[in-house]
Amino acid sequence: MKETKKNIYNLILLDESGSMSADRDRVISNFNELIDDIKHQAKNNKEIKQYLSLITFNGIGIKHIHDCQKAKETAHITHKDYRPRSLTPLYDAMGYSIQNLKKKIKDNSMVITTIFTDGMENSSKEYDSPTLKKIINELENENWSFSYIGADHDVIEQANRLNINKTMRFSKTKSGFKQSLDVQKNYSAKINAMIGDDIEITRELKSNIWRETLEDSSKDSKS
Repeated sequence: MKETKKNIYNLILLDESGSMSADRDRVISNFNELIDDIKHQAKNNKEIKQYLSLITFNGIGIKHIHDCQKAKETAHITHKDYRPRSLTPLYDAMGYSIQNLKKKIKDNSMVITTIFTDGMENSSKEYDSPTLKKIINELENENWSFSYIGADHDVIEQANRLNINKTMRFSKTKSGFKQSLDVQKNYSAKINAMIGDDIEITRELKSNIWRETLEDSSKDSKS
């Protein structure tokens, strides 16, 4: 029997390109709520150590707001932290973030990776989709999970280029942002519960959990 995974690394990649500028306040509010939820999960289950890496990206640069920080120590995003502008180097942000975190994680840890963007890749220089597809395929068979939450583009097509099958397309409205936030929170909570119960989380199980979370969210939005 494999050793129980008791460390969870939350890796969040947040698009900070110019097309997000109109929704700046909403993005900041939603991601602060997500930070609070991760901290709440860490507080409620002290057997699991929670870490957070929150990375924003645009054509000006890729920056850490939180770099593998203990969840309980993470601060909220401010308007100074998040200033949307320029292009969308999605692939470079993903490649850099994955490689950076791989150097820091402890053995037998779970990594929950969430990509949040309203546009397709358009300015990366170091990484391309075939390279990332290979990396993601290998990591998904280990203890990594990748989800792609997007708006204003073909989310499934873009995610397929990266070998990500956990996707969600949201509308850039108040209810759309809330639904995307709820899916992230609920998926993470289910993963946390299974790790707490010493359940081995396979690639297939991660996909099933994501699908069930989307179905639950869809039902809630219609009720």
